Amino acid sequence: MLARSTRRMTVDQFLKLYEGTEGKYELVNGVVYAMAGGSATHADVCLNIATALRQKLRGTGCRPYNSDMGLTLADETLRYPDVAVYCDPRDLQRNLREVQSFRFPKLIVEVLSPSTADEDRSEKVLAYKRLDSLAAIVLVDPLSQTLELHDRVAPNEWRHLILPPESGLTLRDPALELSFADIFAGD
Repeated sequence: MLARSTRRMTVDQFLKLYEGTEGKYELVNGVVYAMAGGSATHADVCLNIATALRQKLRGTGCRPYNSDMGLTLADETLRYPDVAVYCDPRDLQRNLREVQSFRFPKLIVEVLSPSTADEDRSEKVLAYKRLDSLAAIVLVDPLSQTLELHDRVAPNEWRHLILPPESGLTLRDPALELSFADIFAGD
C-alpha cells in the first residue's frame, strides 16, 4: 500500500473527496493510501467466495459484499475487505442505494497477496478483532491454497487455525460451509 496524501481526514471527508475517483484508496488513521491492484487469481478467489456466500446466505438476513463496500473501523479508518458478510440491521436497514460503508461485519475474508500478506496478518487482523460484531476472519492464500481462520470463541478470545490444503471451511457464525472448490475453483 502506497501513501497518497499526508493530510489527515475523517471517513466522511474521505468518502466525499474520493467518491468517483479513479483507482482504489483506503483511509488508515486519517491518512489516505493508494491500493495496488490484485492478480487474476486473487480476483477469481474473491469472486468465488462472494458468489458462494451469496448463494449460501440467501434468505438468512445476512449479505456478502465485495471490496467495493467500505468498512468503517474508526472515525479516521476505512478499509475495503475483499469479502465481508453483514447481518446487523444497523447496517442493512440503511438506504443501500446511498450507503458507502458499514460498521458491523459478522465475517471478513481477506485474500492474501504477496505484497500485502504481512499487513493483512498483523495490522488488519488486530484492527478487525476489535469489532464486537465480528465472529470470524478468514485469510485465504491463493498460492498455497490454504486458509487461516480466526474464530471468536468468547468476547475477548480468538482461536487461530491454519487449515491444510484442500480442506474446506466450516463457520459457526454465520453457520455455513465453503468447500475447497467453492473457494479455489477455476473455470
